[in-house]
Amino acid sequence: MPTLVWPLLLVLVGVGVFLGWRRLSRQLGRISADIGLIATVNPSLRLDATGPPPVRALATAVNQLADRYQREQSDVAARIAAANADLERERTRLAVLMAELNVAVLVCTGEGRILLYNGAARQLLATREAGGATEMGLGRSVFTILDASLVNYALERLARHDGGSHPVATMYHGRLLRAQIAPVRVGDDDASGFVVTLEDMTRLAETAQARQDLISSMTTATRSAVGNIRAAVENVLSFPDMTTEQRSLFLGVISEEATGLANRLSQALDVAPAGEDSWLVADLQADDLLEAMARGLRDLGAQVSVTPPAEDLWVNADGFALQRVVCTWAERLREEQDADALGLRITDSGRLLALDLTWSGTPVDTPTLQEWTIKDDPSAADVITRHGGELWSGTDAELGGAYIRILLPRAQGAVVASDRFGRADRDWLSGYDFSLLTPSGADVEWADRPLNELSYTVFDTETTGLYPNDGDEIISLGAVRIVNGRLLRQETFDQFIDPQRSIPQASIEVHGITPDDVAGKPTIGEVLPSFAAYAADTVLVGHNVAFDLQFLKHKRQFADGLLRQPALDTLLLAVVAYPEEERHTLEVMATKLGVGVTDRHSALGDALVTGEVLLKLLQVLADKGIHTLAQARAAAEDTYRTQVSEAVYSRQPE
Repeated sequence: MPTLVWPLLLVLVGVGVFLGWRRLSRQLGRISADIGLIATVNPSLRLDATGPPPVRALATAVNQLADRYQREQSDVAARIAAANADLERERTRLAVLMAELNVAVLVCTGEGRILLYNGAARQLLATREAGGATEMGLGRSVFTILDASLVNYALERLARHDGGSHPVATMYHGRLLRAQIAPVRVGDDDASGFVVTLEDMTRLAETAQARQDLISSMTTATRSAVGNIRAAVENVLSFPDMTTEQRSLFLGVISEEATGLANRLSQALDVAPAGEDSWLVADLQADDLLEAMARGLRDLGAQVSVTPPAEDLWVNADGFALQRVVCTWAERLREEQDADALGLRITDSGRLLALDLTWSGTPVDTPTLQEWTIKDDPSAADVITRHGGELWSGTDAELGGAYIRILLPRAQGAVVASDRFGRADRDWLSGYDFSLLTPSGADVEWADRPLNELSYTVFDTETTGLYPNDGDEIISLGAVRIVNGRLLRQETFDQFIDPQRSIPQASIEVHGITPDDVAGKPTIGEVLPSFAAYAADTVLVGHNVAFDLQFLKHKRQFADGLLRQPALDTLLLAVVAYPEEERHTLEVMATKLGVGVTDRHSALGDALVTGEVLLKLLQVLADKGIHTLAQARAAAEDTYRTQVSEAVYSRQPE
């Protein structure tokens, strides 16, 4: 027996020593990781001073150092704040000045990213997408508002004259906008950025048109009134012996016609005071002009086909007035020739450009065309005159039909816009689990970019359940964008979604969203294109983002490539950054990183918390030598394949 007891005791002692060593190793590893967090992102974090006496002593000493470090950090922050006070005052003055400007102002980078905008711009461009987001926002592309070729055109025109600004016109959601574009140069860099000022000219254009209509109608009415007055005066002078009753009759005619003339003149001055309309004429891209005209014709119920110009053509024209004239002609063609199928094109005619309204029918003879131009829309003649006065109708053998043609002046010194703002298509593989986060091919443009220079869309969903394959649907989608290391809380995306199915009570108890909350809301098919526009050119981020992406994967719009960008998972990044932690839920990581948790289990609330967590994690990853998107994705994939168990991904919805 004694010979068996001693080996058994040795084994027990060895096991105890091993377990104690492993526990101590884990404690030291956790202490090491927590020290890193204290030094980088959360100075208020303190170590758990429990365990063996040496561990308690170490934790106590570290906590004392952390207290001193936090105090010194607060002192440094106070000194920095004092040193930046003057700069902040200058920024405040700029912000106040921008806020008070009545003109919409956008400041953009050379690549077209919006760096700054004022309240007037937000109000002018207030067309909202599903989710409450606008098409404009910090870090977003200005080319969702202005066509890239329009900006290229203006900047290259300005490059020839070395300064100033250049006006261009464009249509934006049915409104005529006049844009002044000026380059911003820092040193010798010609692509530092540009400033755009925008004015809504729609009402002014309509007022000018109303004045032209009124003047034209007054011409006819005045001719008749003057004739009546002249006839009455001649009768009074020619027949001095007429009776008092007859004289009163003629004087009444004179008085009535004179009063009518005065009233019409007063009306003209009230509706539209006299002024120059030269501001209505601006450089327009031919494609943009054709698009505006096609929209007007479709509003009349016509079927419209547009033939794009063979090259990049620019006209100097009043697009709003031309649209009205073409719509007037279209109405008469539909009445007299049943021409419901119309075509639009602009072709190069040498010194001038030819704008054609085409149809399958017979040409309009000159007297009829003049009648349409003068009688149906009296101001049309003025429009034609302002644009060169060339107008006729003819037959197009190639078309097999007819056309009405107006010649338009070219924009002076037009240039062919370069493709400096072009975007490369990206094709990202869609799947489940980690494949949802992985692009189909190596994209150097994304992969090698530093994490701190990327823009992110941090999003979260609430759902009817956990299994999209079994019919569960998204009922809420919330998101916030991160640009230049800033969480843009003022530019969020928040939308309830009608799942077109019931919501189980168990799910309601988790997120609190009831059938009444989603009744009548847009469907996911309506919301997803708006979300894709909101998230354009950013990296998608979520906590256990594969759960959310698997729901989007089932939607046709996702398959159509609306969301092509790569994705990052803060759950996996948290494991990379803090492997010693046993749990990496959003609440645990928020607490570790010093992020406040509010509005939990709402899509937008969770997205905001996840965004704050991401910003902290990026600092920790940088200390671990992870600086680019490719490095972060490689580390996350390694974590997924080697450290994260299946249970991590079978979570309740975050």
